[in-house]
Amino acid sequence: MKCETCGYELPRNGSRCRVCWNAEQWEEEDRYKVMERLFSRRIVRELQSLDTALLEEDVQILLSGNGLFLYGYAGTGKTLYACSAVLEYLRRCFVFPEYPRRQVKFISTPNLLEEIRASFNVSKAYRSDDEEDEEERKTTKEILDYYSSIDLLLLDDLGAEKPTEWSLQIIQILINNRYEEVLPTIITSNLGLKALSEQLDDRIASRIYEMCEIRDFGTQDHRLKRTRK
Repeated sequence: MKCETCGYELPRNGSRCRVCWNAEQWEEEDRYKVMERLFSRRIVRELQSLDTALLEEDVQILLSGNGLFLYGYAGTGKTLYACSAVLEYLRRCFVFPEYPRRQVKFISTPNLLEEIRASFNVSKAYRSDDEEDEEERKTTKEILDYYSSIDLLLLDDLGAEKPTEWSLQIIQILINNRYEEVLPTIITSNLGLKALSEQLDDRIASRIYEMCEIRDFGTQDHRLKRTRK
């Protein structure tokens, strides 16, 4: 017997439809908890006050293990669209039994690089040069392993950082690791792939092209509609 509301099979013991119950729980409690955990207060406020015309195709892309590359001028709604895609991805994984529960992380590229840099200064006064080098490599690897293996990563503002040989290596390792593991990644940037190739590295741009569907947000915000007065 199927649920009249959602069409999923009802439990044989006659209890309430689990899919409908999950959907209610998400809307009443879990959605806001997820937003608070993942995003800044500004983004949470904007997500609550804006309607996002999210493409079903983009949600399916993420669920299939592929990624999205969103580029365009500042203020065109790339980050909020990406956050909305993350929320819908998590909602599907929470509500529907065919999708396993997933872990998601949102971080800007500059903050990711700063997190790794900050790890270099841990207990330096108490280590020899050799011990310091070993600890730095270990800590960097642990951070990269975490972001490389998270189920869905939203990497914001790629290309906003000043490129150095070190930062390019970090970004290349991260993106390549996720490409090899077929893990969905959402990347936002003010630069298109050609400009990223020139500013960063053509290998980074090439990997993004292979692992992501490209979405051009242009110069104006056509996808977000403000709902508050």
